[in-house]
Amino acid sequence: MKFNDAVSGLFLAALALVVIAWSRTFPPMPGQFVGPGLFPTLIGCGMLAGAGLLILRGWNARAVVPWVALDDWIKTPRLAGHFALILGLTLAYILFSEQIGFLALAFALLAGLCAIGGVRWWVNLLSSVIGVLAVYYMFERVLRVPLPRGELFDFLPY
Repeated sequence: MKFNDAVSGLFLAALALVVIAWSRTFPPMPGQFVGPGLFPTLIGCGMLAGAGLLILRGWNARAVVPWVALDDWIKTPRLAGHFALILGLTLAYILFSEQIGFLALAFALLAGLCAIGGVRWWVNLLSSVIGVLAVYYMFERVLRVPLPRGELFDFLPY
């Protein structure tokens, strides 16, 4: 699936406006001229400038490049289903990670994707366990980014 640069630029402009609007909600720092919203606002402005260039470039190429061009794989029901499944599982993680927790949900989603992809069961389990634990270790321990614990597993000491 290919998009004209103007379409990509519109998505980038929308994202930039959300970043700018969201950064404006950050509270000001007492006694400081600049606050925590300065850098996200600057990044949003840079994104907006890049979006403008993409829109201009795509608009100029609209006669040659279609707005959206679908690849042949999207016409195959199995592959289109896999694509929809990946989007659906990503949405499931967003919606249910706070209730279920990162470790259990990420393992279930990764193992499910591997199973649908035809990975052998022992490779699936081994790679799912190692992958989830590696991501957990990097985020929780190295980067100090808290991952959702989940209400189901509050009793665990991790």
